[in-house]
Amino acid sequence: MIYVFVVLAQIGVGWLFIRWLINSDRGPKEPRKLLILAGMFGVLACVAALFLEQWFLPNNLLQTPHALPTRSLLNNSLLIGLIEEGAKAIPLALFLLIRRHFDEVTDGLIYFGI
Repeated sequence: MIYVFVVLAQIGVGWLFIRWLINSDRGPKEPRKLLILAGMFGVLACVAALFLEQWFLPNNLLQTPHALPTRSLLNNSLLIGLIEEGAKAIPLALFLLIRRHFDEVTDGLIYFGI
């Protein structure tokens, strides 16, 4: 039961953060379709990161992390961060730059916050 509460709390905090970002935008408002699309990019990034982590990380990291040396754990932890942030940022950045909707600094906060 506590897990449901934790998940709902995280979703609620995320939703409040997104609403705050959108309401804090001082320039022209972003199209609603693009904001929804940015959220969909985030969901797809989770799936992409899952597959990339399974491809690049050693199997023993998932099974017995306590048996790995500290250096290996540190390297793999950094690799996880690079994979996840790259899976989120690179496709969205390319999409926004091609569509030319990224015209203010606050746009970056809004789209990448979502």
